[in-house]
Amino acid sequence: MENMGSSQYQNQGWMENMGSSQYQNQGWMENMGSSQYQNQGWMENMGSSQYQNQGWMENMGSSQYQNQGWMENMGSSQYQNQGWMENMGSSQYQNQTSSSPL
Repeated sequence: MENMGSSQYQNQGWMENMGSSQYQNQGWMENMGSSQYQNQGWMENMGSSQYQNQGWMENMGSSQYQNQGWMENMGSSQYQNQGWMENMGSSQYQNQTSSSPL
């Protein structure tokens, strides 16, 4: 999977991003743009974010995350989630889904 624009992905395999987008992945994760990641597998960030993760964790920027599952945010918002969660705006979420990332 490769992305050259602004979009969202859900993938269990390879993932690469060259733009501003969001990812949910259980495998590889790479970011060269402005986005945020929480992953149980690989995690790399070259933008502005911080991670709390059960797997790999790397940060090159400034933000904070707390999550029990998957969590991604591209705007200014707050999350409480036990499942999948994506946000592209400014809002708050509380969610319990059957899509367990574990």
